Amino acid sequence: MRDMIRRVSAFIFAALLLVAAFLLPVSALFAKAQDEGESAVYDAYIGDYADLLTDEQEQELYAIMAEGVGYGNMVFMTIDDAQGYKTKDYIEMIYQTEDIFEDTDAVFYMIDMDNRMLWITGYGADRKLITPDYGNLITDNVYKYAKSGDYAKCANEGYRQIVQRLSGSRVSGALRGVGNLCIAVIIAEILCFVVAYATSAAKKTDADEILENIERMENIQNPGVKKTGRRKIYDPPSSSSGSSGGRSGGGGGGFSGGGGGHGF
Repeated sequence: MRDMIRRVSAFIFAALLLVAAFLLPVSALFAKAQDEGESAVYDAYIGDYADLLTDEQEQELYAIMAEGVGYGNMVFMTIDDAQGYKTKDYIEMIYQTEDIFEDTDAVFYMIDMDNRMLWITGYGADRKLITPDYGNLITDNVYKYAKSGDYAKCANEGYRQIVQRLSGSRVSGALRGVGNLCIAVIIAEILCFVVAYATSAAKKTDADEILENIERMENIQNPGVKKTGRRKIYDPPSSSSGSSGGRSGGGGGGFSGGGGGHGF
C-alpha cells in the first residue's frame, strides 16, 4: 500500500514538473509581449506652427492619421521658419532631439512654408515602405493642392496615401504612368530597329564581283605621293604636376535627413 502511495506521489510530482516546464516559457513569452506592447505605443501628432489648418481641419486630419498608428508614430507639421535648415534636415532634427520620436518607427510629413517644400520621411521599420521614391511620389500627387493654397486637402490626401502604403498597398501616380509609357515606347522603337535591320541587310558582295565592276584607269603616268604634313593623334601629359578640378565638400556638424519631397 505504501509503495502504491509513493508511486502515485512520484507520478503527481513528475506531472507537476512537466506542466511547469511548459507553462514557464509561455508565461515568460506573454510577459515579454506585454513589455514590447507597452514600449511600442504610437500616436498621431499634429504641429501646425504655420497656422494653416482650422481646428476642424486638424480633427479631420487626425482621424486619417490615426489609421496608421499601428505602424508607428504619425507626425504632421507645418512651419513658416526653417531656421536656415533644409526641410528634410529640419525633420531629422525633430526626430533626433524629441524623446517621444527618437529611435521609433515613425512617418513625418511636413509643409514647409519657408522653403516652399513638401517632405515625407519614414523612420525605423516604416522606412522600408515609405522610401524616398514613395516620398517623392506622394508629394508629386498632392503638391498641386499646396500650390493652390488648399493645405487641408494637401495634408489629408498625403496622409491617406501614406497610410495606404503602410498597409502594404501600392500608390499610383501620374508620373509613374508616364514613365511606364516612355519605357514601352523605347522598347517598341528598339524592336522596330532590330526588325528593320535584319530584313534590310544587303547581301555581301564577293571579291570577283567587285573587281568586275571596277572601272579600270589606263595610261597612268608618273604616279607619286606628296607629303603634306603630320598630325599627332595622342599627346600624353609630360608631367604630373598639374592639378585637376573636382568637387570640394565642406564639413561641419548638423543633420542629414532622407525621404522625398516636392516644391510648391
